[in-house]
Amino acid sequence: MAEIRLKKIKKYYYRSSGLIFRRKKELKFSIDGLNLVIPDGQVMVILGPSGCGKTTLLRLIAGLEKIDGGEILFDGQNVENVSPKDKNIGMVFQDYALYPHFKSKNNILSYYLFNKNKQKSRDIELNKEKQLQKISELMEVDISQLYERKPNKLSGGEKQRVALARCIARKPELFLMDEPFSNLDAKMREKFRVNLKKLLDKFAITSIYVTHDQNEARLLADQVAIMKEGSVEQVGSYREIYEKPVNIFTARFLSTNPELEGINLIPGENFSPPEVQHIIGFRPGDVDISHRAQDDYLKGKILQARHLPGREQWNLNLQVKDTEITILAALEKKINRGQDLWFYPSRYFVFSKNTEKLIEIRHS
Repeated sequence: MAEIRLKKIKKYYYRSSGLIFRRKKELKFSIDGLNLVIPDGQVMVILGPSGCGKTTLLRLIAGLEKIDGGEILFDGQNVENVSPKDKNIGMVFQDYALYPHFKSKNNILSYYLFNKNKQKSRDIELNKEKQLQKISELMEVDISQLYERKPNKLSGGEKQRVALARCIARKPELFLMDEPFSNLDAKMREKFRVNLKKLLDKFAITSIYVTHDQNEARLLADQVAIMKEGSVEQVGSYREIYEKPVNIFTARFLSTNPELEGINLIPGENFSPPEVQHIIGFRPGDVDISHRAQDDYLKGKILQARHLPGREQWNLNLQVKDTEITILAALEKKINRGQDLWFYPSRYFVFSKNTEKLIEIRHS
């Protein structure tokens, strides 16, 4: 196990422009001065939209790409010049990266075989069987039926099992996982998330998991680091970030319901009482509802109303002056499109209009 510490990490990518004999470099993407600590034995989920730098950060930690500045420390040791194969890392890639000419059992034990090739062949075969049995026991999943098949004969879920088993076979001090479930269907992803959570809890190995899927972050993470355009916006448990986002970006990004916006935003001048220098944000479910006008309540016209099956709740799209919002409301009587409704946030965030940073959290 290891504590991973990133200090002022810099990485720049450029694109060429202009005539071929007079090319100029233009900055395409950068990580500039990023700091992050992954505590020993914890699971850190790197969460963010596509293109924000999640996979780049993972590859920098693994040593698959060189940093342009800063330090990457494993238990206080700078590993910038340490080869990836010498870092004792287990990595699961998005596309699994299995050797196509190897059967599954040799894919799983590829690291073991490549580093034990001086042993007699008989000893190798005996050790292979012991290792495969031990890995199956650790995974609590029987994968023996996959051992004699090559990757082109495996389904997506089977490739994922083999890739994970190969990662475990290295006995790593650090797990790195780059959206390993993205190629699986929703039902299969849910199953493998649970299995992976059990494995990570059992091993208690420092792990970094890259994803844009919030369900995976909620289930797997001890801590979440939310990234935006090459920078880490906020670090904490999923609940801490959801309850107290540091800015509008993190507030909008986290949503407990994939069908809803993470947060509604209303210009402060349209709020009651007015907050001219601020932006007011509130979660869709944090509202009190009225069918008639009340002091300080905001008036909205129903654009769309959808009753949620199995719940006494409605998903409502409202037009509030020039702003469209979404709220969840428990309503006893039927409502229709075009009808007026009054509401007020029971808990809301006050953000600076200039910096978009959180100023305070209020309760009505």
